[in-house]
Amino acid sequence: MALALLVVSCKKDKGPQTVAVTGVKVTPAAVSLTPHSEHTFTVEVYPVDATNKAVTWDFEDSEVEMVEGKENTFYVPYYQDEPIVLTVTTVDGGFTDEAVISVAEPVIPTGITLSDPVDMKVGETQTLSYTITPDNACQCEEEIIWGYEPYRSASDPDCVIIMDENTGEITAINPGTATVTIETLNGYTAQKTFTVEASDLVADYTWAWAGGKVNLTAPSEVESYELTYPDYLQIEKGKLECTLAGELTLPLFLNKGMAEISDGYVRVKANLKNGQTAYNVIVSQAWKPAFFDNTSLAEPATSYKPGKIYLAIFDAEYTPLQNTETTWVEVEYPEGSGVGDFYPSPGASYQYRTHQIKEGEFDNYGVIVKYGDVKFDFDLTPQK
Repeated sequence: MALALLVVSCKKDKGPQTVAVTGVKVTPAAVSLTPHSEHTFTVEVYPVDATNKAVTWDFEDSEVEMVEGKENTFYVPYYQDEPIVLTVTTVDGGFTDEAVISVAEPVIPTGITLSDPVDMKVGETQTLSYTITPDNACQCEEEIIWGYEPYRSASDPDCVIIMDENTGEITAINPGTATVTIETLNGYTAQKTFTVEASDLVADYTWAWAGGKVNLTAPSEVESYELTYPDYLQIEKGKLECTLAGELTLPLFLNKGMAEISDGYVRVKANLKNGQTAYNVIVSQAWKPAFFDNTSLAEPATSYKPGKIYLAIFDAEYTPLQNTETTWVEVEYPEGSGVGDFYPSPGASYQYRTHQIKEGEFDNYGVIVKYGDVKFDFDLTPQK
């Protein structure tokens, strides 16, 4: 009879083995940069199959910046007479290596010139190019300052152009004459003047309060509309859209950096079926309501009680508007609300409207202040 022999191993599987780091190397070991430039270093962690290749950088007290989104990349903002020492350290084992950045002294500009602008129509954009002399001077945005006249916000009727003062991009806002100036940090300037003409994409109004509509008339049949607005803005309330018939609806914008409502311009591009394009710029004027417990309008009410309550409408500069300027504002009360109108109403020159919080028990104390799709909801429930 044959016997079968079964051998069972009790040895445990240890799984993947950890490979420890034994060293690190940075290349190049030294580099020379000019101000406003960057460099990417190569970091090699040994052995090549090390398990944990993570490293950290140390550049304490050095005027150098790591570039976000770019691994092992450093930016030098300006001239420094002392070398910059960067130290890289492995997370596993604490092995280190160094790289040195020397910053070359910048070549001082001796002049600057601007390219010739083209005349524009409202809504069009252009960016002028510049040349700093001598050729080996830094041809970079950090060394120049843009300016333009008339210097106005887009919501000002006297505004002709708006310029992105970081990139130099120009957007034509209203017909007129504009002058663009560029200046080096050591005082050399160049200047160009051009004309902005009316748009072929005709608007019945150049601006509207947020929530309002503007009607556009294109020079020929429209295939589609494209709507853009500056990066520093976001839509806070309402919607931004344009029908093929040219009815443009404007939203309430928020300045992202300041977290406050803001006037904002919308650049409208009409793609025509004949292959051409037409542009315009329409401004959305910001507004915001607030309730007050007295007519001084000094501070919005933070608590409520039965009796008179005063509604004021403010613009983006927090200036109260007269009632004649806010006839477009609608006030609604949800069904069962304990808030209502108070009569007699104040005159047209007043900066507030009078409402009342009623005595008694009600389903709610809601108020809606709106214009189009831009709506503000308030709860004026009295304190007990």
